Amino acid sequence: MSESPGPCKVIVPSVLLDCGQTAVQLPVVYETWGWDPSGKKPIVLLIHALTGSAHAKSTENDPAPGWWESFIGPGLALDPAETAIISPNLPGSCYGSWVPDSRSDITLTIRDMARILEAFCRELGIVSLKAVIGGSLGGMVAHQFVSDQAIPAERTVLLSCGHKQSAWAKAWGHLGLTAMQNAINPSAGLSLARQIAMLSYRTPVDFDSKEEDNKSVQHYLYYQGTKFLNRFSNWSYELLVRAMDTHEVTRKAAGTRALIIGNRQDLLYPPADQIAQAAWFEHAVYFEFDSDKGHDAFLVDHEILNPVINNFLAEPGSANSLTLVS
Repeated sequence: MSESPGPCKVIVPSVLLDCGQTAVQLPVVYETWGWDPSGKKPIVLLIHALTGSAHAKSTENDPAPGWWESFIGPGLALDPAETAIISPNLPGSCYGSWVPDSRSDITLTIRDMARILEAFCRELGIVSLKAVIGGSLGGMVAHQFVSDQAIPAERTVLLSCGHKQSAWAKAWGHLGLTAMQNAINPSAGLSLARQIAMLSYRTPVDFDSKEEDNKSVQHYLYYQGTKFLNRFSNWSYELLVRAMDTHEVTRKAAGTRALIIGNRQDLLYPPADQIAQAAWFEHAVYFEFDSDKGHDAFLVDHEILNPVINNFLAEPGSANSLTLVS
């Protein structure tokens, strides 16, 4: 398996942002698996969620499990022997890519992120894609990317998101940001924001399981909030949550086949969001499944989702209508 020796970096010369300012010399950190320097392999652009990074899969140089560890490998959703996989760290994130200075008046939108990723692909000489894949925030960026139609993508896979940020999802983000603004110190605020978010990411059944082994749900949430402090920043969290609030695709994506995946127990983005999203593609299929992992199911339910995604990417032909699969 050909993989990047570690996080690589590309400098995007300039991008005009929605706020009217032009950002220059933007670093974008990325990792690859199955990369083919000759460019003969089809390329998949894989986009992470809110707190993810470029590290989607473990490598020899970084054996830590990636955020989509169980989805990349022989016979899985993405096989590096068949496709070249590239996973960039989104702008605004705190894992090496460009973050606007907190003292500036630059803001980020989902459209900005899609434009930066387009420029990133062009810097690497990528002019077409086998697929664009993303979940949650990554799904929003992926949808905007293919809607802009700047770089052709044969297929699109969107997991656990909608074509726009609902009032319900905005409300959850607002609670987290309010906790950060009113906390006695930045660390306490970020920890509490993470704990609030965990309520929307999982389900009551999943939380019941947290009280096994004589551990309380309070202990579980405190642990999640404390652990988060070691890997994320207040400014990146605020930037990305506010960017999610701007999400709304306004034109139908043409020239790409879409697979929309929703979990019946997703409290943050319920199936209605996914079904509505499918209407924004000329060709879309919809797969719905049931998991008590809630919104986070797209990160962990690999036994259900691997064959669904793999089959969609491999099958010939095109879908002409929305198909419900359960």
